[in-house]
Amino acid sequence: MEEINPQTELEKTHNITAISEIRKELGSAVSATDVWFPHISKHIVITWGHQSFKDYTKTLFSTTRNNRQGFPSEVLIELMDIDTLHDKLFPQFIPLV
Repeated sequence: MEEINPQTELEKTHNITAISEIRKELGSAVSATDVWFPHISKHIVITWGHQSFKDYTKTLFSTTRNNRQGFPSEVLIELMDIDTLHDKLFPQFIPLV
């Protein structure tokens, strides 16, 4: 018989008010995105749990503008971890390829 893992508090509620809540779930309460890019953190919190989150993160991971430097590695890793967690909690928003 398969053992069922209890849901985390984040999975139970699916609601967040700050990136740090997601970071705690991923193993750290410090958010590089909060520190370096607070406007991105705010947008992630607002769109969390909706299709617009996936639409927004898609724009973060790609660009058509040549003058972009890209994110610092710790921010990029955090954004990718957050995107992966969103996919886990909200699989209905994973784009069909």
